[in-house]
Amino acid sequence: MWFAYATGPLGTYVRVRWSYVVDLGLCEEVPGAGSLKTLQASSVEDLMVISSVDPDLVDVLKNSPQKAACVLYYGS
Repeated sequence: MWFAYATGPLGTYVRVRWSYVVDLGLCEEVPGAGSLKTLQASSVEDLMVISSVDPDLVDVLKNSPQKAACVLYYGS
């Protein structure tokens, strides 16, 4: 599932960035895959980003033995 982040002067309506949770665990380097980033459950900043992608993923990540999520970003 793709999640849109939107910004604009009158509210959130212009899609400027998309993100996709690829998998739980560390990202592997895949050439041409776009902007992959590993978000760790131990980092407060990463948890804030994860909650903006999918709020339920924070609980899943905290209870998972993986303790990391691989996220693909597309757009600016």
